[in-house]
Amino acid sequence: TYIFTPVLPETCFVAEGVEIPSIQVMVQDMQVTSFIAIDKAISEQSVPVGTALEALTLPEQLEAVNADGTVFTIPVTWESKPEYNATIAGEYIFFPIIPEAYSVAEGVEVPSVKITVLADKLLLVGENTYEVSSPEEFETVIQEITNGNETQYTIVLKEDINLTSDFAGVPGKLITVTSETDKGVILPLATDLVGDIILDRVKFSEYNIFANGHRFETTENASGTIQCLYGGGSKGNHINGDTTIILRGGKISAYLFGGGLDSNVSGNVHIVLDGENVVVSQLFGGGHAKETSDGCVGGDVTIDFREGSTSEQFGGGMNEFSFEADMRTPATVTGTVTVNFGYEGAKAHSVCPGLAMYPKCGSYHSTVGDIRVNITDGVYMAERNVMACGYNDTVLGTVQMKIFGNPDMGLAHIVGGGEGDGTPSPLDNSGPIRILNQKNEENAIYISYNVPNENNAGHGILAGSRYNDTEISGNVLVELIDGNLDFIQTYDYVTETYQSITGHPEVLVKGGRCAQIFGDQY
Repeated sequence: TYIFTPVLPETCFVAEGVEIPSIQVMVQDMQVTSFIAIDKAISEQSVPVGTALEALTLPEQLEAVNADGTVFTIPVTWESKPEYNATIAGEYIFFPIIPEAYSVAEGVEVPSVKITVLADKLLLVGENTYEVSSPEEFETVIQEITNGNETQYTIVLKEDINLTSDFAGVPGKLITVTSETDKGVILPLATDLVGDIILDRVKFSEYNIFANGHRFETTENASGTIQCLYGGGSKGNHINGDTTIILRGGKISAYLFGGGLDSNVSGNVHIVLDGENVVVSQLFGGGHAKETSDGCVGGDVTIDFREGSTSEQFGGGMNEFSFEADMRTPATVTGTVTVNFGYEGAKAHSVCPGLAMYPKCGSYHSTVGDIRVNITDGVYMAERNVMACGYNDTVLGTVQMKIFGNPDMGLAHIVGGGEGDGTPSPLDNSGPIRILNQKNEENAIYISYNVPNENNAGHGILAGSRYNDTEISGNVLVELIDGNLDFIQTYDYVTETYQSITGHPEVLVKGGRCAQIFGDQY
């Protein structure tokens, strides 16, 4: 406290007993040591979408306390994070702007106001289901889903909308996007997904999509073309977890990879093809090592081919990084590659693999753990041989192929190894196919054939490879349980290639018919 008294000129005299006036000034401590809490009705508010900034209830002043316990008020204005947008539902936190004349002691919590902008309830037409007909409504719903407590939502598009940004999903949510019409509406998709999505009654046309470990699914009502689809990430964007791709509608015009492009996936890969209009040009269960030695999958790869067609396919990855050398670690699948062609009771001729090139279940000059192949109802092979291995690849474990039920094998041969095409290739100097059987199991290659209703022959079993050098560590066993085969052969087709088996080949005919059995080369 300060007391100010006047200083009189020397020419002035003050009579005895006269009291000279004074001014007392108290200087207040302007450092805030604490704030008095804002009433909860103010500090936590919910407003409908469209509420203007000026219409929000934000205090014009805050009550504060200094070190000696004096309560005083501070005039304030407010700013929000993120920046307030009345048209977008979501949570906005407003923080006060304290004038420079005041200071806040270190560690003092400054009050804030949380404003939740609620989505237009007219958009909510069912349980976790929204209808939208404009880009603004779509953005509002996406924000509402982002802030929601549920994990699954549906968005119904009433018409084509020109989104300001392509749809990428929402982290931690599974969103189904559909429309009111069977023809579908156009939905632009982002290159990099951030959440799980299901596309139903929508049309798409995209260049590259990286699912980044998120579930990517189309229903039979979805249509459109994606040039390249990756279950993993782009170059250097490694995924810690699994990848899942389910296609029941739409086409992949170039490549479908279960893994990433020059990036790794630590977990498992699951690919499902299950639609009569599903067309995939080139399918790889693993990743793509193109410019780096990555593209690996740390777990298993499972391909369930239930309906549709492929032009060419491999169960493992694609190693272009070192395809002219005998180096097979890029694009490795550490676990087991399982390829299931068809399923019990599937419609005849609904599964058409390898329409342009023979289907292969191994890798393109890379490595897999084990290979398991099942061929059953619905499969139509025509004249397309099916290979357990791939191109100049390595299997660390063993190979098993089982053909059973009612597949139409046509003139297709079943090959336990892989194949070359008999013409000069950059892979010619990259070493033979290798089946290492590192755990020393009873059989390095096992093939069983059990197709009891088969009448026509024209196909056979080649336990080794076709036009490709092969090294097999262990025994080879072929079992004919039932069916009609032209031949069973345990060695390669031609004398120009070599095949070595450290164990012994064995053929067991338990039933059916086989016209010829060869234990060595033709």
